[in-house]
Amino acid sequence: MDEWINKLPKHEKGLAKKITNSILSAEGVEIPKAVELIKYTRDSFQFEAFKELAAEIDGTDFNQSEKIITLFKEWELIEAREMYKIAQVRLETIEKFKNHIENNTREVPELHNFLKQFPWLLDPRIMSFRDEVTYSKMLKEEFKELDIDENDRRIDFLCQSFADSFFIIELKRPKKALSDKELDQGFKYVTFIKSRLGNKLGKNIYCYLIGERLVDKEEVRMKAEAYKRSNMVYVKTYGELLSSAIKYHQEFIDKYNEINCNA
Repeated sequence: MDEWINKLPKHEKGLAKKITNSILSAEGVEIPKAVELIKYTRDSFQFEAFKELAAEIDGTDFNQSEKIITLFKEWELIEAREMYKIAQVRLETIEKFKNHIENNTREVPELHNFLKQFPWLLDPRIMSFRDEVTYSKMLKEEFKELDIDENDRRIDFLCQSFADSFFIIELKRPKKALSDKELDQGFKYVTFIKSRLGNKLGKNIYCYLIGERLVDKEEVRMKAEAYKRSNMVYVKTYGELLSSAIKYHQEFIDKYNEINCNA
């Protein structure tokens, strides 16, 4: 707890300490519940709206469990409302993404730019995307477009670094089926970047191949499973990206409607 509070700006430390101390000393709050509430406080402290709400309640007699629970119920509704607004806008973007898939939009530059602008379509947890262009350029220089089939000459990478992980994302056209050739190529991408990075960044390196589907052959499916088990190459379809994005954001809308009905 102290480690989290000590990292806060000076003007926020006092408020964080008062809230956590109030939770720990509140009547009727068991230790496991208090720990849960403190973790929730820590996670919510990144939002200005939460800090403003907490500051208002902090000025009152904030030593009863009912008042602590009220704080979090009010915040849950505010947070759900904000996520509801985001989800509504994103569902409109998802519809545009669906049109790109149906129209077999070119991966360069249309899909590339679209997914860089809306990276949460690749993974709903990604709020922003910073393309590691140095490594994208290295891959393009090493794996020349001339080595690729005539109908798939454009080669495109998005490289993203997260914590201890480095992702190579290769975009194919939405109607492109992925064969063992693409799977083997993905493996080569990973080994190539590993040889360039060495151990200096201490990162795990993964390749995501995105296309319409796997070629319907047993040896291709087996190879895809083998690469997946090796934790190096993964296949994602545009259909899976679309359905995951819809499900993830629809849950926010459903949750807000549920909370609002019970408020």
